[in-house]
Amino acid sequence: MCKVLRKNYSGKYGKVVSCVIKEAAKDVPDKESVRIFLEFDSVQGGQFAKAKFTNRYFGGRYVNCLFYEPTLYKAGQYFEKL
Repeated sequence: MCKVLRKNYSGKYGKVVSCVIKEAAKDVPDKESVRIFLEFDSVQGGQFAKAKFTNRYFGGRYVNCLFYEPTLYKAGQYFEKL
């Protein structure tokens, strides 16, 4: 899935430098059960992608986009409270 995301969105919003997809444990609400992290090579690319993805209907759910704390992302802590 990350290969597809990189291919489809790198040219549109900036270069995707990393992609992580994680499913949460059972005790997480359904709307938060999957988190997809896209790291862009520039803040502008991330801002543009966030504006385009927020509230978009995808895979039976509405997408909610947030900027995630870089230190948590780099440490692999993908389900911290935001």
